[in-house]
Amino acid sequence: MKKHEFKNFDKIKREVKSNEGSNEGSGVFQNILGLIVIGLLLYKFAPKVFNFVTGGSSDAKIHCGQYPDVLNAKTDRAAKLAYKSCIKRYDKK
Repeated sequence: MKKHEFKNFDKIKREVKSNEGSNEGSGVFQNILGLIVIGLLLYKFAPKVFNFVTGGSSDAKIHCGQYPDVLNAKTDRAAKLAYKSCIKRYDKK
């Protein structure tokens, strides 16, 4: 390499170092924005997943256990289906 090529390389190196400090503010902004997006996703989907795993809230279980379609079902299968559909409707409210 020629001597003037090393000077250009040093100049480019200095420019890169000077630009590294200017991106610090945008990195913090991106981190905060990322945390907000993750928080909103958790707020939106965590209760649905939790209710799916636990089988609904206890209020829904009490209400649907006394629901006429469940009590007046002729078979156990019909009662179970009526109970599950009642739980789903109750949790959507």
